[in-house]
Amino acid sequence: MQLPSLDDSWANDLIGVSGMAIPGCTDGNFAPPGAWDAEKYSDILKKGDGNAAVAYIVKALKEGAITPEYAKELAKDVQQTANAAGGGRINREMRDALKEALGTDTDFIAKGKTRAQIGFEKFWKILVSVCSFGLL
Repeated sequence: MQLPSLDDSWANDLIGVSGMAIPGCTDGNFAPPGAWDAEKYSDILKKGDGNAAVAYIVKALKEGAITPEYAKELAKDVQQTANAAGGGRINREMRDALKEALGTDTDFIAKGKTRAQIGFEKFWKILVSVCSFGLL
């Protein structure tokens, strides 16, 4: 009896990580973290990439590196942290991936702002401060 050859796509499908690449990776693949790396997660968020942060949570959850409860706690703050670092709204694909990994229909990621909304708010604050200064 001969075993089937183990190519990357077959192995990825077997462990359930096919198609879960983190945006921005040069080779298009994301190696499973093996263990939760809070520093790596923090570095992703500092770049404002909420989608990559959620992908990292999903990977760690699927590997058993974090508990579903911890994943839910991370999800509650991931959008606001990404927005604070200049990132936009986390897309539907990543929201759905997290819901699937948690086995629920509940979206634990708070609603966020798009980059355009953040830019407009910054512009508005500057405009108000300039007008206020000119009127004094």
